[in-house]
Amino acid sequence: MTPDEMDALLQQLPPPSPSPGLRERVLADLDRRRSQPSSTRKLAWGIALAASLAGFAAVVWVILPGPSSDARIGRDQDGKRGDLKFAQVQWERETKGREITRTTLSSRQLFFETRDGLVNALDRFTGTPEWVHQLPGGSPPDWPPAVAQGVAEEIQQLEADLKLATRKLDQTLQEKGPGPEVQALQRKRNEIRERIRVAGLGDNVYLLSRQVLSCVSRTTGALLWTNRLAFVPSGPPFAIRGFLFVPEASAGRLRVLDVEKKGAEVRTYPSRAEARANPSLGGPVYADPSVYFIAPDGTVHSYRVTDGALVWIFEAGPGRIGGPVVHHLKSGGVTIRLLLFSVGRNLYAMDGNAGKLIWKTDCGAPLDGGPVLVGEGVYARTEKGDVLALEALPGGRIRWRQSGCERFLFKGKVDAYVLGANREILAVDDQTGEVSGRYPAGSFAEFLGQSSEGLFYAVRPGAVVCFKEKE
Repeated sequence: MTPDEMDALLQQLPPPSPSPGLRERVLADLDRRRSQPSSTRKLAWGIALAASLAGFAAVVWVILPGPSSDARIGRDQDGKRGDLKFAQVQWERETKGREITRTTLSSRQLFFETRDGLVNALDRFTGTPEWVHQLPGGSPPDWPPAVAQGVAEEIQQLEADLKLATRKLDQTLQEKGPGPEVQALQRKRNEIRERIRVAGLGDNVYLLSRQVLSCVSRTTGALLWTNRLAFVPSGPPFAIRGFLFVPEASAGRLRVLDVEKKGAEVRTYPSRAEARANPSLGGPVYADPSVYFIAPDGTVHSYRVTDGALVWIFEAGPGRIGGPVVHHLKSGGVTIRLLLFSVGRNLYAMDGNAGKLIWKTDCGAPLDGGPVLVGEGVYARTEKGDVLALEALPGGRIRWRQSGCERFLFKGKVDAYVLGANREILAVDDQTGEVSGRYPAGSFAEFLGQSSEGLFYAVRPGAVVCFKEKE
């Protein structure tokens, strides 16, 4: 068999296809074996081919959570349609019988963790398995994976800039030939390539388990480094390209770790809170150039990351802490950095730059989890089981309230969808609060929303499903 024939055979394997590296090794072995004496060629080639394909098969059938034959569209375990009445299935990925313990959405990926301690990454647009990672010691993560904020989007934009710069360089070289203008374009292209390289160093996912911080590549899942922390984190880190912000509630402070220094601590942001029993720390959350967190006594802190200066504090008072989250909204031609959080039964909206209170709304009970902002609507659930929709601007008015609900799911084009009592999904008119539809949740155990592309995700025993609201 020639290298070309073997390459064609490898290309025909079902997805996930062999990596370019594996294909190159197989073809290089074939070419080398073909050059050996004929008496040993067949035996050596057979051994090399068997070893290479066996290694690839192990990856496909043991590690990855299901090849393309398992990516069924809208079929339940009994063979009947498994989609929701108000949505259509985009993709479905089986998990090879592994029990899912937690799912997490990022801008590009969907992560799910399994009972046996594996972290799986899927392309959330196609359901394609990207990688599987086992933490050291086999312990599951204490918190959801933390993806470096905005880095993947930055790389995507730089790669588009690189293509444009390359086309312009080729065009100029063809029209004018070598010269100062071409050299300037070459320097610009090299600068973009260097920026892509540097950004790639921070394109990571961070996992915390039993005080051990693991840094893995977001694109491959390869382990880059680990660091046993000298303190006990009280929540997941918030990651940006070069740093991680890790909360330590017992001391009411935020630790800053350096990515390039493999998680070494480089700064601490203290709070003005007094130590108390069973403390909680809200956040952190980052929006360039500031990081925000809420101390156990309900005091909100804003630090400027560039120089470590405390910019402002806001005393909300004691109570159960939810959030914070930060969004940028336009109002009257002005962009406002809206910081949302809850303390006790009150939901707050603040100007994150100036530290000024925009509005405060009594929700009737402490919030269960943090608020969610979609468009100009804020959605939250209270401990009493009320799902509320509020106006983000101008004044935090409660638009509607649905009682006896488990959680807000996602915002559709017209309706908001909430998980109500008795495993029933309610379609609620987002302006009036009237229930326009009721749909059984079926065997789905968990739902994750992602409103920007109209997609949302559901988990049932043995599968992850991506849906899109029907037109």
